[in-house]
Amino acid sequence: MNKRDAEIAVRTIVQSIKNGHKPEDSFVELKFEMDHGKSLHHARQLAGLANAARDEDVLWVVGIDEKTGQIRSQLDEEVSQTFDRILKHFKQTRPELKFQVNIHLEDGSKSVVAIVFSTDRSPYQVPFEKDENKLEIPWRYGTRTRSAEYPELLTLLQKRESSPSLEVREAALGWRVPDEELSPNISGGRLLEGHASLFINYHGHSSVFLDEDRFNARIDGYDAKMLRLSIPRYTSGRVQPSIGGIEVHGSGSLLVEILAEVPSDVEMKDGTRFELEFYVVEIQDFIVAPVSLKKTGNIEQQFRFQAEF
Repeated sequence: MNKRDAEIAVRTIVQSIKNGHKPEDSFVELKFEMDHGKSLHHARQLAGLANAARDEDVLWVVGIDEKTGQIRSQLDEEVSQTFDRILKHFKQTRPELKFQVNIHLEDGSKSVVAIVFSTDRSPYQVPFEKDENKLEIPWRYGTRTRSAEYPELLTLLQKRESSPSLEVREAALGWRVPDEELSPNISGGRLLEGHASLFINYHGHSSVFLDEDRFNARIDGYDAKMLRLSIPRYTSGRVQPSIGGIEVHGSGSLLVEILAEVPSDVEMKDGTRFELEFYVVEIQDFIVAPVSLKKTGNIEQQFRFQAEF
């Protein structure tokens, strides 16, 4: 979840309350205000929310009355201080605060504070409210928090799949002079053409899919606009091209050819960093293949670079 997603979620919640619906679910907690004296109670609620989210981000919104939809403006500093107290109650691991953002509502006259936490280090434990010498793994069930039950603990403790890793075996990049076919697709940048031989290392229990539509490339931090992506060769049925991307059933090699447009002020030199980024659909994660480039020659006044390993 990014800041834009959080703002959309908050505005949807406010509208839902006005329409008479209950907005909270297993990923959202609403508070009209935060009581400093109830930090352990709030910690239990956050732990339950984070455990039940099963690695998905969760949203905590301060400044909205869940029953009436009334908005009460909050101060960033006060909310931050309260969450500092809340997170101190967590034992061993705790949800990671990804970001905190003010969201203006009602024509900008009032604002709420939205806090997004990542939950990929569950299970989370906090002391029991009635006996702080004992620990509890809370669980969000609907809109209430209770202790996690055995089947829920199993879902938290089962082995999580890991993303594939990428190893670049060989790569080359060079500038390309636009021709009549490509010129209409260029918007003032330079054409970059090249290939990369990749080894995908994957030992997960289930197959995953690398989404072609979310394939990205960068050169020294500049985003490249992909004009063409092709996979002319692969060496194993465990890694093979498919409609819309690459199927990964295990480890294997493939050759990726790209044609991309980069900003006109991009220059390549020894040590230039080139990255290929694939989105893993089932696991919902990005994996990156970095390449450090070395100048190897001058072909028709266009520099060409070879990956250095």
